[in-house]
Amino acid sequence: MKKILGVLLLVLVIASGCTKSSGTLTCKSNITSDNSTYKIKMESKVTYKNKIVERVTTTEEITTTTVEQATSFKELLDNAYAKYNEVTGFTNVIEQKDKKIISKTTIDYKNIATEKLISIDESNKNLIKDGKVSIEDMKKNLEENGATCK
Repeated sequence: MKKILGVLLLVLVIASGCTKSSGTLTCKSNITSDNSTYKIKMESKVTYKNKIVERVTTTEEITTTTVEQATSFKELLDNAYAKYNEVTGFTNVIEQKDKKIISKTTIDYKNIATEKLISIDESNKNLIKDGKVSIEDMKKNLEENGATCK
């Protein structure tokens, strides 16, 4: 009888999944252009509670071979993030230091208007369901975009 209960307990643990319900997920990626003129290093820290994402902080570091190329990347990022400037709970700061760009974005999913995110970019509805983002969906999204998550 104890043996059967032990097996049932093991099956229950496996069936319930191994993902923690709360914590921080860290995802990283590195991209180098084919001709090695730039490198992009990205790190996202995803804080979640009860398997629901509360905050994502992403740092992108772009290193180029010329100041002009770095300036072009900065302009590209400025334009990409400009449409989110008025969204409460979304912050982005982009700095250029010679041939390097550092972009830091924070999304506070506890206080952000998720419907506004969807209106800005329809693809956000693949991630946002009923006004929330699950840690499983966030991890899948980041991994599909080349990140390794731990």
